[in-house]
Amino acid sequence: KERSGGFLQNLQQALSLWTPLNTPWSRVERDLSQAVLPYLEQQGCPLERCALLGFCWGAWLVCHACSAWPDFCCAAMAH
Repeated sequence: KERSGGFLQNLQQALSLWTPLNTPWSRVERDLSQAVLPYLEQQGCPLERCALLGFCWGAWLVCHACSAWPDFCCAAMAH
């Protein structure tokens, strides 16, 4: 039976799954400040009414976001 791809190809695909975990905070902060938070404001949801929830890598993001924007009403994380 012929296999599609080899070990190296499978390894490269597996490593690409980790790329989002290597996203630098500066990029996440830019996305939050330029896209996510303005969108929420437009929808009538000010930061004081927004909460954050993060799991695993998201817990890291929640910690940084709460430091950058302390007006979030609530934050919860699990790691």
